[in-house]
Amino acid sequence: MLRTLSTFVLLSTVIVRAQGGPDAVYLKFNEAVGASTVVNSASGGPTPPPGVVVGNMTFVAGRYGNAVRGTGGAGNTNHVNSGYFLNLASTATPWTMEWWFQPASVAATQYLVGVGGPSLFRVSAGAGAGNGIVVAGTGINSLTVASAVPPVGVWVHVAVVNDPSTSPPTLRSYLNGIPWSSVANTPSTASAVTGPLYVGSHGAATTGLNGLMDDFRWWTTARTAADILANYNDEMSADNAFTATSTGGGVGDLVLDLDRISTGAVGGYTLVSTDATWAVGTGPLFGLVPSAATWSLLGTPSVLGNPLHFPVIAGAGVYPDAPFTVPAGTLSALAGQSWDFVVVLYGTGGAYVGRSAARRVAF
Repeated sequence: MLRTLSTFVLLSTVIVRAQGGPDAVYLKFNEAVGASTVVNSASGGPTPPPGVVVGNMTFVAGRYGNAVRGTGGAGNTNHVNSGYFLNLASTATPWTMEWWFQPASVAATQYLVGVGGPSLFRVSAGAGAGNGIVVAGTGINSLTVASAVPPVGVWVHVAVVNDPSTSPPTLRSYLNGIPWSSVANTPSTASAVTGPLYVGSHGAATTGLNGLMDDFRWWTTARTAADILANYNDEMSADNAFTATSTGGGVGDLVLDLDRISTGAVGGYTLVSTDATWAVGTGPLFGLVPSAATWSLLGTPSVLGNPLHFPVIAGAGVYPDAPFTVPAGTLSALAGQSWDFVVVLYGTGGAYVGRSAARRVAF
């Protein structure tokens, strides 16, 4: 195994950079109780305005850190205005939205997402959605995102993608990172879908969120199934965007890519675990379940371009300044195994300065 791992140090090529975080809206809802605004951590351009808490929306322990809680009050007066003005000119406009949801009720209709303008673009759950979760609106076809609301107190991750690369455009949904449903989005225009994007309601809703929502994301791109699966189960960070993937080029390939490294980092480790028995990112050591490989690799010396232990040097042209690729076939002995990876960054004197989300690779 260690001989196989040592090939990481010997091989490096450049590939296309991985997709970053949400470019339009990213509300983590980690604010303290009583907060009146919500940080928008989107990274697509100038610093976006914060979201505004309207009415009876509070913050409690959530899926990651805190979450926003609604109690089913009138939706037009209880929501979080994301500060993002949604303008879907047509069904050829790509977009992706994702969020975590934990209901306090599975029966009564509640509105989870929508637009605070004349458009009826919305995501509803409960009785008004056939006891499931449905996305609908002016100029788009309705999509049953889930056939049933999750049980009270259970978290579920929902993603909806409008993909105009197909003909006609396709709406797709994912539950907990797994493709669930799709529908052809045949109307030619969605021009009425304009207005501020609300979380926990839509502008004409009679009943808003009755439960918790966390980690709401909106991209102006159509994310792929691989994109969604890669990071649905972690809170994305503006720092240390890390991917570890098997690209499909053949058995035994691997690509490691690290971007937006923490300020002050002078070096880092890519910790590896061969124990993938826990859900990805939930292990006790930086999201990993440590194995013999984890401990043995901690003694790897820092070498420029070595992804296991590396100095951070901008412009070096090798990992982490550029992605690291192990060509197809090199790790063929690992076929059938699943490994977890996480990057940990340190500063001067070895002080911890940050880490990435954990990633899992099936060889």
